[in-house]
Amino acid sequence: MKKIKLLIIGKKSLIANKYYKLSKIKNIDIISRASINNINLKKYSHILNFSFDPKNFKKNYNLTNKLDKKICKLIKNQNVIYILPSSRFVYSSSKNKSLYGINKRKIEKDIIKIKKKIT
Repeated sequence: MKKIKLLIIGKKSLIANKYYKLSKIKNIDIISRASINNINLKKYSHILNFSFDPKNFKKNYNLTNKLDKKICKLIKNQNVIYILPSSRFVYSSSKNKSLYGINKRKIEKDIIKIKKKIT
């Protein structure tokens, strides 16, 4: 079995920090999304992205920073599993969908086309 080397994106995220502190995985790096260009993503077995663009709450998906899409393109042909936590807003009933939920669902559909190893 391959040894897990996990990269967590979202250094300012409360959930990311809790995961980092409570995880039984020993080989974890945590970074902010601004640091993504300085990291060799290929050295990780898993990438867990807790980061999001605040524009996802107020703007159409076309006007947001597509960090997930960028990461998936960089690891497309690598043996790296990309983990994107979902939200109840994505799967709530259509009459209660927020712009964030709509955008998050579009992100999921976008990255599944690029990267097959996604959770």
